[in-house]
Amino acid sequence: MKKLLLPLVAILLLGSCKKAAEVIEEVQKDKIMAEDNHAAEDEADDISVMSDEAYNYGELRSRGGSGGSGVMGDTVKIIRSQMDSTITIDFGKNGIAGKNGKIRKGKIVIKFNGGYKIVNSSISQTFDNYSVNGKKIEGTRSITYKGDTSGMPKWAIQSDLTITKTDGKKVTWSSTRIRIMTAGSSTPLNWYDDEYTITGSANGITSNGDTYSLAIGKPLFIKMSFSAPSLCKYILDGTITYTRATRSVSLDYGYGG
Repeated sequence: MKKLLLPLVAILLLGSCKKAAEVIEEVQKDKIMAEDNHAAEDEADDISVMSDEAYNYGELRSRGGSGGSGVMGDTVKIIRSQMDSTITIDFGKNGIAGKNGKIRKGKIVIKFNGGYKIVNSSISQTFDNYSVNGKKIEGTRSITYKGDTSGMPKWAIQSDLTITKTDGKKVTWSSTRIRIMTAGSSTPLNWYDDEYTITGSANGITSNGDTYSLAIGKPLFIKMSFSAPSLCKYILDGTITYTRATRSVSLDYGYGG
């Protein structure tokens, strides 16, 4: 009997270990998915803030720098061209470090189509050898103004980015969002009182080569705040569902206000 039980126990243990290893592998893939998606969203948000600052101030403020006034714009070149309706943010070939520790190189090119806050006017963002901490950012983003309802402006945002990490692995990310500004529109030069709701979806390929998608269920409620040295966003409410292969996971942010 013992001779029969020992092989059976060994088989069960082997199966159990294999299952545990598979679970660990899937969890690791989920972790990479979440990290890669967050990194893409973070870069997209960063580009938006810098583009707005270049337009409104002619310099970059919230990202900080090593200049005497602590403004990154001390060394970054902001080039305006009325001929082709563009603003170019030029970090140079050697790179410029901000207070938040990020080193940026290359250029962000912002092109304006239509007037300020005219329905269906748009802003496009492209990149010329642009990188952040050695990660190369390529692709396009477009932001289209969709009008104002009861003092709440709305934008449609399309992002299609490829991020090449320092190890050569690539992350692709495509996102479609609707952003409604629910507070702060009356103070355009003050970022810190801004509040938004976000709806939409995204999909991509992780640096592991796994395809995934996400969908916003309950609209995300986002509040901006300054936490030195960066302008930060806080998600206080809403739900997101991530799907990879046959696995799905939902995040419920709840209300943290």
